[in-house]
Amino acid sequence: MKILNILNFLCLLSTHSYSQTFFSSIPDLGGDEMEGKILNVIPLENEIKIIGLVHDSIVSGFDGGTWPVLGTISYDGEYQGTTLLIDSLYSDGFYYFTRRLAFKNDSICYLYDRRDLGAPLLDAYLIELNFKTGKILHSKIIYDQFSNKEGFLATDLTIGKNGNIYLVNVIYETGPNPQILTVLDSNLNILSQVHIPNYDRDNITKYIEENPDGNLVLVGVSLGEANSVWFESKLFRQVLDKNFNSIDFRLAPTSLHQSILFFDSYPIIKAKSGNWVIAAQVVKATNDCQGCSIWIPYVVCISSDFMEVRWETRLFDGNFNSSEPEFNVPSITEVSDGYIFAGSSIGSAGIETSGILGKVSLFGDSLWLKHIIPVEWDTIQGKSFQLQDIKTTPDGNIVIGGFGSDSYTSRVLPWILHLDKDGCIEPGCNTTALSNDLEELGVDINIFPNPAINNCSIQIHSQHSYATNLDLSIMNDEGKLIYKTHVLTGDYQYLIDLKAWEPGVYFVQLMNNTGSQITKKFVVLK
Repeated sequence: MKILNILNFLCLLSTHSYSQTFFSSIPDLGGDEMEGKILNVIPLENEIKIIGLVHDSIVSGFDGGTWPVLGTISYDGEYQGTTLLIDSLYSDGFYYFTRRLAFKNDSICYLYDRRDLGAPLLDAYLIELNFKTGKILHSKIIYDQFSNKEGFLATDLTIGKNGNIYLVNVIYETGPNPQILTVLDSNLNILSQVHIPNYDRDNITKYIEENPDGNLVLVGVSLGEANSVWFESKLFRQVLDKNFNSIDFRLAPTSLHQSILFFDSYPIIKAKSGNWVIAAQVVKATNDCQGCSIWIPYVVCISSDFMEVRWETRLFDGNFNSSEPEFNVPSITEVSDGYIFAGSSIGSAGIETSGILGKVSLFGDSLWLKHIIPVEWDTIQGKSFQLQDIKTTPDGNIVIGGFGSDSYTSRVLPWILHLDKDGCIEPGCNTTALSNDLEELGVDINIFPNPAINNCSIQIHSQHSYATNLDLSIMNDEGKLIYKTHVLTGDYQYLIDLKAWEPGVYFVQLMNNTGSQITKKFVVLK
């Protein structure tokens, strides 16, 4: 098993790099006090489309006053406008969570979620959307035609070669929740519904595709008997023939019980190699409270037939004996030299509350895990940060959508990042330089470029326990404090936007809790 070898903590600001522009932005989607969420990103050739929510304070509570929206953001971070997703059949909005979209062509996709029609539970809701214009072309409420159960929820869909739509739904009931396959034509007429055999397990499909033979392949998480902290849990692959009979069902032979813990998470991709790559989690009991557990992020590569586990890699920088922070990994993408997942870390102190990005190589080597927050908030002001969807751009970089909440105002704000394939807003952010004259404190520090014009990167590496709880301060040549934050033991990189700074000499100072300090000088030019 390969273990994490790099931890970076990023405090992100917009910056420009060579011919490509990277940024971290809190865009105004048009909600009251800018409130909203970004739940899906669609990177196109010349712009980024987002699907999310905006908040209207006239209706109390975030969920009660939200409208789903389509937005457009340029690759230099400029927000270009919002379109409300309005279904002409209904007068209100619908619930929307992060989904795996199915694309019909280069302008139309299908998405699915839930609509409140007054029943005790929400109804499964399918939409055909022009994601270039934001127009809903068709929609359909999908009912369980077998038992007419109320709790009927879509979990994934795909489009077949013949244009039919294959939608997997799960029914809430006592015991294993059965799945139903609904087949619709391109006009959203239901052609058939069939039960999917569950083999006495609770299976939840997270990825469905039609293979070259015309069979349907379902991949997801399969839960068995409950245990003291979770369930006996495995990843599964199931094959349905052209008549929708189950002809193969396999559990992945992983060394640990891998799971996908959140219903609205879709961290499964079919890699270019043909293998399945899944950002799963292992649930482990902790000793800090009765019945508590920690959710440990893993990335798993499984052969296309689910017969062999190619590799399993853990990326985790928490305490195995503590139930905090809580890790959530809802999305993963492939880049030229590996796989990057996005998620969140929710705890009670410092960088325990942050967005997270983790990268493994194509061969399963653990490369880095980064904790990320928007520069507009610090680790005290930020209540939670959730990165929901990560996609690879046509240029081979990454776009991530999500949201953050503010401890001071309770606002929920959208958040989008455009980074290079190494998770950097400034290329080279995963390297650190050594300086021998700092060995006594056990801290290495590097500032580049120096002199700087538009931006600079401050890299810090602390080795010893007595370097824990460092204070990082930036002052001008008059001693005026420009910026201050806390640094924990490890490797960190702070990216500073200098475009609004006055030219002159500045000083970066690190001080530990005993008063020992070091200072580095850098120059800002205009």
